[in-house]
Amino acid sequence: AEVAKQITVKIEGATQGSGVIVKKEGNVYTVLTAWHVIKANRAGEEIDISTMDGTNHKYINGSVERIGGVDLAELKFMSSNIYKPSLIEDRLSAKSGEKLYVSGYPLATTTVPARLLRFLEGRVIANASEELPDGYQLLYSNHPLFFLIYIFF
Repeated sequence: AEVAKQITVKIEGATQGSGVIVKKEGNVYTVLTAWHVIKANRAGEEIDISTMDGTNHKYINGSVERIGGVDLAELKFMSSNIYKPSLIEDRLSAKSGEKLYVSGYPLATTTVPARLLRFLEGRVIANASEELPDGYQLLYSNHPLFFLIYIFF
């Protein structure tokens, strides 16, 4: 949970979602998120990225890129604060039955009216070897509204 807290970010733009810091180059950080979270943003519209320390960062205009033809994208922000990026692991290594965790900031509801960081344990339930629409080959038992953090035990 502590690792997930350090690397999970809240994204607010035309739509809302979560992401994971995956790279640091100097003061520029790269965030991996779902394409559906940021695809509705038009050029020049703001996207806020909130890190675990409560700091809101503006994305670097022009840094949004879709990754392949799947539901993944990256965007960048600049900060002099130090954030540790996540380790990236190939989804092919995930095997059915393995424990994993998801972390994210789901949308507010009437029951929970704030976007709080949630962290849930689950299991890999399938890892398709064939290509599926939008790249959803890895299936897991956790709630799908969270961004997947690959922490296997």
